[in-house]
Amino acid sequence: MKVRGIFAFMALIISATIFITACESSVDAGFEESIAPYLELEAIEGANNTTITIRRGTSAGMDSYFAFDISNVSGNSTVSEGLTEGWCMEWQKPIQSNGDTHVGIEAFSTYGSEEWKPVNYLMSIKNKLQREDPTLTYREIQVSLWSLIENPKFDLDQVLADGRMPSDMMTDGQPNFSIEKVKSIVNHVRSNYTSYTYSENAPYLVYARTDDSSQNGGFLTCDNPDTEFCEGFYTISGNVFIDANEDKVKNTLESGAQNVTVSITDSHGNRIGQTTSSTGDYSFAVYTGETDTEYTIEVLEMTDDPDDFNEGLFTNYTPTTPIVTTVTISSENISDINFGFSPQIEKMIEQFEDETILLDTKSPEFWRKQMLLARNSVRVPGRGNTGRDIPAMEISSEELFSYLIEIENLLLEKPFQFGANRFQAAFDILNLPENSIDNRLLIELLTAELNIVSGRGSGNPDFDLALIAFGESVAAELFTSPEDGILRPNSVSEILKITSVASLSSTEDTVNLLSSFNRSGTGGGGVGTN
Repeated sequence: MKVRGIFAFMALIISATIFITACESSVDAGFEESIAPYLELEAIEGANNTTITIRRGTSAGMDSYFAFDISNVSGNSTVSEGLTEGWCMEWQKPIQSNGDTHVGIEAFSTYGSEEWKPVNYLMSIKNKLQREDPTLTYREIQVSLWSLIENPKFDLDQVLADGRMPSDMMTDGQPNFSIEKVKSIVNHVRSNYTSYTYSENAPYLVYARTDDSSQNGGFLTCDNPDTEFCEGFYTISGNVFIDANEDKVKNTLESGAQNVTVSITDSHGNRIGQTTSSTGDYSFAVYTGETDTEYTIEVLEMTDDPDDFNEGLFTNYTPTTPIVTTVTISSENISDINFGFSPQIEKMIEQFEDETILLDTKSPEFWRKQMLLARNSVRVPGRGNTGRDIPAMEISSEELFSYLIEIENLLLEKPFQFGANRFQAAFDILNLPENSIDNRLLIELLTAELNIVSGRGSGNPDFDLALIAFGESVAAELFTSPEDGILRPNSVSEILKITSVASLSSTEDTVNLLSSFNRSGTGGGGVGTN
């Protein structure tokens, strides 16, 4: 069923295109009428309990009606997990597309279906049509799909005359798509779809549904490299990362920046954008046909998305690599188009101290006391084994335990793996003598991570995680072997010796930045996005 009580039939389109039902302006339809086109379809093994998160296609950098993030798929070669294009299959039914999640979806194949040949044929020529006419958008493709589906019936002229066109396809009372192009596409498909042949190397749709009869959809796969219809499909991918050592190259100890909009522009000037994942990754699917094609990839300083991290990134970080690059695809995918950024440390410290960036952070002393109390299970003021007057716990041991687990899985494995005695291990780090820059870095970094995972940072997770990505990379560079600087699982209190290979000034700057972050807490919030 759908989260928040909305049930749906949906279609998944793997690698190339996915369809989903439900768009808007609900019109009543009988149960038998709604499911009739799907009774003949064969269920796909391993795809009977999938999960789909739905967004608008343009918000995910796709030229499609929806963008589907598919998960919980196993044991089949038809339905793949990941982000893919989505389409609306029932024009008269509503569905949420602002990140809503549908679970328990069962997928069905249309392989061999005569009824769905027109739609399958359209999807097989979609990219060719757009290549021949670069002005053709997802809107014309979407309306053409509605026109070719027999159930529910969609008559373009009648729907417009009745004023029932979905609002996404109207602007100021007029269609925001080309009626002429839609009719041309539909006529072409109806005149030629009989030439479409079902075979292992030809695309076909896969549909999925819940246990509800309200909505329907389908998908087209291009996973087979021998597939004739899929030749010319390539990916351009890379990462937006925090370049801790400022060498302009992403290494394994440097983490990505999330929620940063990256744009790609083709030779015709068509541009789409996509926000980076939690690991800073982005990937664009492009179609080049048989010709070398040039694309421009750019990290934009300002975007139309008020929620991305671009403005915050450029305000507080300096690019270490060009933020615009041009590539030419000939016959293979292009990867590692990476964009590096390093923190403007003095500027960030100044913003912490003058409260331009408001924080709600706690100092190492606070967290050291909490870990000591959790270790000893002390809940009464004045009790403990250190001879100091330690206040009662302000955070439960259960919450502290969850924070430490989250830190172990935050970004890099280094430097924090606490072992079985997590409270003791965390206390030992926070209680290190501050007689070396390396010890101070570990203390401030663990304190910053505790502040962030407990919700005591800036109030902007993109900013906070970028800060931690920088700190972890600098700390990880201090260790000369995979085990150095990590608490051994069988150790209660032993902190391994650290051998520094980073410059003293770089480490000192990092400590100053983290220390300012941890000691400027005043109330939280204050970092802007766009």
